[in-house]
Amino acid sequence: MADAEVFERLLPLTDHAIFSEPALTSFAGSAMDEALTALSRFGCRVIAVTRGEGGVSWYENGELHRQPAYAVDVVDTTGAGDVFHGAYALAIGVGLDVYAAMAFSAATAAMKCRHAGGRNGIPDINECLAFMRTTP
Repeated sequence: MADAEVFERLLPLTDHAIFSEPALTSFAGSAMDEALTALSRFGCRVIAVTRGEGGVSWYENGELHRQPAYAVDVVDTTGAGDVFHGAYALAIGVGLDVYAAMAFSAATAAMKCRHAGGRNGIPDINECLAFMRTTP
């Protein structure tokens, strides 16, 4: 986790900031949704917090939004946050809106959690899209 001064310097330069719950708590003093609203002062387009099985919450355009986690049989969460971030960057990079990017990222991270190890089970894009079509 970065020191508060690093966040203070980088957040004004950031369009999409996605925290883990521990990182948000360390920086903002809380991982509650209200902490996202308070961080809007930095001017990020999106400020989010991943919550594992609790999904993801984000603040965008003056509103708070939520994406539930996909229910899977979890074997190992190692790397789930990294997978989420990578999937989100891909989704935004190809032009998906934030809602779709959050859903895609949540699905990708959930699929990874079904396998042991940080890299095992990372789905390819077609596997993820099929999962999203068939999983509530």
